[in-house]
Amino acid sequence: MKVGDLVQLSAYARNLKHFYVGRDRDIGLIVRTTWGSFYSVRWCSDNKLSANMDRRDLKYAKSKNISG
Repeated sequence: MKVGDLVQLSAYARNLKHFYVGRDRDIGLIVRTTWGSFYSVRWCSDNKLSANMDRRDLKYAKSKNISG
């Protein structure tokens, strides 16, 4: 993953319900990467920044999920 990729939560992260409340189908944009495996993601629904997300928390967004 690199800066500019569209992502969404992985199945692993969706099971961590107390960390990512309300982000089940949300799309985010990677805005910064640190140490190669931690990412800062800007979410589309509320424009908030989630810093230091692990690689296993994210997956690439699919085009059918973006258009509706």
